[in-house]
Formats: sequence, structure tokens, C-alpha cells
Amino acid sequence: MAKLIIAKDIQLGGKIYVQDELLTSVSFKKTLKLDSLPTLYDKEFQYVEVANQWFAYLKSSKRLEDLNSYSKAILRYWNFLENNQFICVLPASGSAGPNANFLMLSVSI
Repeated sequence: MAKLIIAKDIQLGGKIYVQDELLTSVSFKKTLKLDSLPTLYDKEFQYVEVANQWFAYLKSSKRLEDLNSYSKAILRYWNFLENNQFICVLPASGSAGPNANFLMLSVSI
């Protein structure tokens, strides 16, 4: 069964600046700070990138404060997919052109 975890103090984007070769001083510049963000993990506790990127988009671009209903709906849908043995198939990087970011599903046989 998939799990939904609320991550706190999230920073999106930006650049990492390293002051020396020993990495004793690292700072982040031009990041978007979010107070919390739902994070979806599948039944094997693997990060579900397509859903989590959508949550980040809703929170950062749409400026939605509460993603509770969205996250619960995605969690239920993901559990449905797992329970019915649907497999997520993401094309190899660059092989599907502009459609590479869309989730494609196929039934396991």
C-alpha cells in the first residue's frame, strides 16, 4: 500500500554554491521555499516522481496552500493502480519527446 508523507521545509530549484573543495561550506541560492509538501511513496517505499512533481507544481506555480484533497485523491488512485496490478511504465529519457513526462499505464499479464 502506498504511503503519503508530509515533508516540511522544502526548497525547490536554485543553485548550490560550494565555498571549498572539502564541502565544508555549502549554500543554496535562489530557491523557492515551501513550508510543507505531500510526498507519495509506493508500496515498496519508492519515490513516485510523477505524482510528487505534480504536488510541487500545484504548490509552487498555482500557489495552492492546502493540497490535502489532491494528495488524498492521488493516494487512493495510486493504491487502486497497485491493488489491480497496474504497472507504471515511463519511457527512457528523451525517447518519447514531449510526452515523456506523462504517466503511461499498462496491465501486467
